[in-house]
Amino acid sequence: MLSFCEELPILGLDILRNSTPHLAETVVFVRGERLRFRRDWSITHRRYCPRCIKESSHHRFWFDLVVSRYCPLHDLELRSDKNGMIWAWGRSEPSPEINEKPIVSSAGAFSRYLGGRLGVGEPFHVLQLDRLELDDAIYLCIVIGNVLLYGWRKALPKRGWLEAKQTAVERGFEFLANGLSIEDLCEQYLRSTPYLVSGKFTCTDTPKVLGWLHSAKRNTIHGQGIAPLRDCIDRLVVEYGACRRLSRKFPPSQVERNTAAAVARLGLSRAELHKIASWNPDKEPRSGVTESHDVSVNAIAQKAKLLCSPKKAASIVGVTPKQLALLCKSGLVNAVFGMSPKSRSLYERKVLEQLVSRALSRHTGDPNICEGLTLDQFRAKALCSYPNAVKLVLDGKVGVSGLSEGGCGLSKLRLVPPLPAWKSGRTARFLVRRKLAPPGYLTLAKAASLMSVPPHVIAKLARIGAIEHTVTGKRISSVAQASVEAFASHHVTAKAVAVQLGCATAKAARKLRDMGVPVHFDRKQAGACFLKRRDVEAVIGGPLQHGKASIFFDGLQKAILRSEFAHHLEWIPGYSYALLTGMGGKVRVSVELGADNDTVRLVLPFKGVRSQRVLRASVEELVGVWPQAHVTTLQDGNAALAEEHRLPQMAGFDPSVFSWIESRVLSIRAVLGRR
Repeated sequence: MLSFCEELPILGLDILRNSTPHLAETVVFVRGERLRFRRDWSITHRRYCPRCIKESSHHRFWFDLVVSRYCPLHDLELRSDKNGMIWAWGRSEPSPEINEKPIVSSAGAFSRYLGGRLGVGEPFHVLQLDRLELDDAIYLCIVIGNVLLYGWRKALPKRGWLEAKQTAVERGFEFLANGLSIEDLCEQYLRSTPYLVSGKFTCTDTPKVLGWLHSAKRNTIHGQGIAPLRDCIDRLVVEYGACRRLSRKFPPSQVERNTAAAVARLGLSRAELHKIASWNPDKEPRSGVTESHDVSVNAIAQKAKLLCSPKKAASIVGVTPKQLALLCKSGLVNAVFGMSPKSRSLYERKVLEQLVSRALSRHTGDPNICEGLTLDQFRAKALCSYPNAVKLVLDGKVGVSGLSEGGCGLSKLRLVPPLPAWKSGRTARFLVRRKLAPPGYLTLAKAASLMSVPPHVIAKLARIGAIEHTVTGKRISSVAQASVEAFASHHVTAKAVAVQLGCATAKAARKLRDMGVPVHFDRKQAGACFLKRRDVEAVIGGPLQHGKASIFFDGLQKAILRSEFAHHLEWIPGYSYALLTGMGGKVRVSVELGADNDTVRLVLPFKGVRSQRVLRASVEELVGVWPQAHVTTLQDGNAALAEEHRLPQMAGFDPSVFSWIESRVLSIRAVLGRR
């Protein structure tokens, strides 16, 4: 009650004092009764009774009793006002319409009981609740209501917490108002658990065994108020032997002894043992159905022979654990039981052996012939995933040329090499990273190849407005091809002029500046030094010449623009070699033009300790997808794989040359992309 009300010269101050809620830290006192915040009393979910508002009874405290669904005086369902607390400000607005809906007598029984306990209605006596504090009585009703409503179902109610509390407290109050026994309810509830076998609990986990009753047993706030319920639970726990500290007083059941013996002898976890015991080889296991299973050592051992662990399953199929996971993800191999934190995934041996025999039966020739590619080599050469390669074998779409004497399972297969036409199919585009641009636009990598600069230079030119571009997500995604070609026709980099001047690339800009050639974009602005082409040609006295190699590399640049893959050519005009990158970051191939300009050489260098280790680990697979290559040593002493190709015309370019380069790069990427 407000402090100034104590001095009012009116009668009935004691009534006003008692009817005013007194808020403490976690509890609220109303008319001598104790309630708890959030569960019983709330200031965030305030509701009102339309008839109470019509009678101007704005100081009715049951508006904040969240456990009460109905008004104890008018038996109307309480409503919530989204526009504010209309009873707190004494508005003079029209009263809300009252929807006269009759309610079930049992539905408003709990609300009427609350009104009687608080002295605002006719008393409603319930012997098992009258002797308890009001908050303890509400908690007892909630526990009993949960037991009656949900039983042993693990799923919580889908409705909100407020409706769940109201429904549970009304159901529990109805049970207690009818004078039913709490002990009989608890005993019936515990006997219905699936963990009770032959009058004893096979599970020693108390929270799992007690279910909804565990909160009442461990609750310290309502410990004294619901002491009879706790005593009943303790008696049943001792009787059925469900507590860990009392497990030594009761001898283990036969099921527990069989489970412990099977776990110790077979080396399985308890979770795996229960899964194997519930598995029926003849039919699929039914989830949610509780049946008694034989957990003896002999029964589990017989079923365990039909199953295997992931490591053993991989050895049967003849694949690595990673490849087995890919086969499971694609649906070719299915685990009987999935992996969980307490158990491994289990596979059926018979199904795995049938898969292997089906794949090996595709070979009808001499089993001693070992020619052809392995599944891994075929996957890399065909640019498809490992499960897709296995599907092609099982469907008979790929010929099996032979079976290897060594190995086991799918590793014995030797397949016919795929056709070159496959490399332009959908599987090739699926595995290799692509960066597509709208029509009339180029990606940064392809624009950089056209201008013979790194991709970040194109990004800087676009930011300063030298090249038209498009922005996606605050990043430059593509540039206009016409703008790039126009910029390349009017500008030239200092590195491109250095070859003709016969000086180092680092000193080309300084030498041109001394010769009177102004720098249009310096390195700080664009990432590279750009000069006007007409200014350079005026100083040199003629057009820029890049040698005969420029014909080949200019054609290679134009072919890259038409490719659907994210190639990037790093070539300095005047040089007879270039680096082809952009296939995922791990494939860096050198394209070298021969001295006579009649051959082109493709080199895959391995520089560094890690690259050498990768070469040793994947040399067999690389040779399988790139049989024309040979191992060579570069001038710096590093190892490399190289292949030469003769040009159709002297120092010229032909589209077939780029098709040859792209097919080799895609095959290499398929192998090294996983390293």
